Amino acid sequence: MRPPAPKTSAYSEQEPRPENLLLLLAPPRAAKLSLGCPLLDRLLSGGLPAASVTEIAGESAAGKTQ
Repeated sequence: MRPPAPKTSAYSEQEPRPENLLLLLAPPRAAKLSLGCPLLDRLLSGGLPAASVTEIAGESAAGKTQ
């Protein structure tokens, strides 16, 4: 009779396992793109989200193109 096959995990050895349910259910953090202005980056929690569309709107001559 053959010995039973070793049990395998759904996780690979390279992929870290979540430590708790909150980490498992938390959405992945998106990369942020810096605006080059520390004040704006701080107001936007680190910058604009990468891989998304962001519209910047404001009054005429407000400095949106700078």
